[in-house]
Amino acid sequence: MNNHRLPILIQDVMVLPGELGEMSLSKSEDKALAHFAMEEERQIGLLCQIEDKIAIFGTLIKITGVKEITKNNELILKIVGCAGFKINKLNPKNESSDYAFGDIEILDYPPTQSDLEKLKTVYHKIALKEEEAKPPYLSFEVASLLKMDNGKKIVLLSIPNEESRQKFVLNFIQENDKGIVSSL
Repeated sequence: MNNHRLPILIQDVMVLPGELGEMSLSKSEDKALAHFAMEEERQIGLLCQIEDKIAIFGTLIKITGVKEITKNNELILKIVGCAGFKINKLNPKNESSDYAFGDIEILDYPPTQSDLEKLKTVYHKIALKEEEAKPPYLSFEVASLLKMDNGKKIVLLSIPNEESRQKFVLNFIQENDKGIVSSL
């Protein structure tokens, strides 16, 4: 098993493995965790909160830099998703800890070859890139280019194999962007 314990940020943002994003922090304890992660060059867990529910699937992230500090002292960070995880136990912030910790299981996404050619074509059409797309996480790369809400990203993270994730992404494209699929 890939079980680990690490600091967790709970935010209203979600990134997939390989996806670049931004995250805004205003709470002092969240900023302290971000500074710790940057100084130690450590990955931390990111869980998405939608309304009053915290997702059980999240992403290990690496903070790649500070984009901006706003007038209101809000810290806007550049982040990249590194791996998916399932939270087994969330230990909230308390007197002995400045931030939440989670016991997590890092998800293993074994590669498959099915549907890769079609998804590579979609990836190239969306990204307008000529370089070779990189399996085994092509589904995450394509999904990061789509206008997928946090709820759909969480569902995608929860799917245990690449073939099923590719089908999910292709279905999402067919339901939301018929122009790309019909041009394949």
